[in-house]
Amino acid sequence: MLTGEPQQSLAADHSPRPSLRRRILFWQTTLLAVVVLSFGLAIYLQQRQTRLQDIDSELAAAAKVLRVQLQALADRSAADSEDVARGLMPQRVAAETWRVPDTFARRHVRHRYEQPYLVIRDAQQQILVSTATTDVPAVDDVSGRGPFQRTTRGRGDYREAWETGPSDTLILVGRHVAADFRDLRELAFVLTAIGVVVLCLGFAAAWRLSASAVSPIAGISEVAVRLSETRLDERIDASRMDVEFEQLAHTLNAAVGRLEVAFAQQVKFTADASHELRTPLAVIRMHQDLALSKDRSAADYRQTIETCARATARMSRLVEGLLELARLDGPRWSLQTTSTDLEFLIREVVDDCGVLAAASGVRLQMTLTPIVLELDAGRFTQVIWNLLSNAITHSPEGGTVFVELEPVPEEAAGAEACGARLTVCDEGPGIAAEYQSRVFDRFFRVEQERSRQTGGSGLGLAICRAIVQAHQGRIGIRSEPGEGTCVEVCLPTGAERARSSGQSVPPGSPTDKSGQ
Repeated sequence: MLTGEPQQSLAADHSPRPSLRRRILFWQTTLLAVVVLSFGLAIYLQQRQTRLQDIDSELAAAAKVLRVQLQALADRSAADSEDVARGLMPQRVAAETWRVPDTFARRHVRHRYEQPYLVIRDAQQQILVSTATTDVPAVDDVSGRGPFQRTTRGRGDYREAWETGPSDTLILVGRHVAADFRDLRELAFVLTAIGVVVLCLGFAAAWRLSASAVSPIAGISEVAVRLSETRLDERIDASRMDVEFEQLAHTLNAAVGRLEVAFAQQVKFTADASHELRTPLAVIRMHQDLALSKDRSAADYRQTIETCARATARMSRLVEGLLELARLDGPRWSLQTTSTDLEFLIREVVDDCGVLAAASGVRLQMTLTPIVLELDAGRFTQVIWNLLSNAITHSPEGGTVFVELEPVPEEAAGAEACGARLTVCDEGPGIAAEYQSRVFDRFFRVEQERSRQTGGSGLGLAICRAIVQAHQGRIGIRSEPGEGTCVEVCLPTGAERARSSGQSVPPGSPTDKSGQ
């Protein structure tokens, strides 16, 4: 029975994930909502602040006018009598008719409590004058009379401003501001309605935009679903896609194209391998049937066994070549490079091929320059052996096979990472131009009948190319019909290999040419 933790992990693995379209829709809508809310809030706060500043300016202006009037009254009182020169007479202040100066913007007043009012107090906080109606809440003490103290305040639905008058009197002017804030609430409602409309329109636009954004992905998915090992000709139509998806579509189309080519090559490889294996098997089966059909002499049995042995040997070489290519194509295959004297390695292979050359009546001629490279000696021996055996096989009796090894100067190599060149040339019939690009393909043979007679499987040059490319080198062919064939292998030295892979060459190393 499963424990709780694995069940939880399995449940977590199968939990639904949000789609890309929903994420795009969520973030676009959220961003639009934040922008609309911020914009509306900024407009509301700016209008509210402006309205409060206007009200405070009106109240402060009225208080200043009253202070001037009160100062004029104090000056007249001081001139009339010496005994009142020290202060303002409360009786004179109370006897005067006071009204709030007309410093306010024109507005409709619907109730008495909305009328502006004034209050004058003496130094002992006694009210001398008050025009506030009974509907206005009682005006309490005003704290902070200093020159650096604030001179406005909000008191419920009222806004008040004050000024310090002569003899430490206090002049306060106020008015009802609920109507102003009612207008602000209406503005907030209008802004909210506009914000909701904009948000709905933005949501609809974001819905269509998200659908348009993910529609290429749906098209790509549909094409990917239709792809199979038997149908790789489907391609993604990128003509109406955005630049980013167009680049992705071209990349996927190129990948599918390479996959189609690789699969076609695999099918052809399988067919060619089956065909090549079928021929020796047919020979073995035919001779076996003939040998078993009736009694034969010992010489006939011997001939049958020899024929079967040749067919078996050919089939073994083919299987070994296929296994070698499979190993070279495998992801775990890597070179085992060591510092190798390439000249010595070539001489060893030429000596081993001496018997084959002598049997074919072919001479081997070498022009070798001592060169030391980092190579997988075992693998590169296969390259030299295959090239020499091909040259000997295709050279006429009495012909010569030329083997040349030379260094390549940097100025001659140009942009190519080529430090050493190995050339193997024969004096055979040559290869036509239309076949030269295919000689390194697997199972390709220019002369089918001759290759069958000589036992060639058409895999040798394919193996050579795989090994040379693994050494970051290149292999090519030069041939003219009737003038022989030259196979050229270009290998990078340590410096060229480091430059081609972006690595640096340690100074003073054997591959560092800076000091030469």
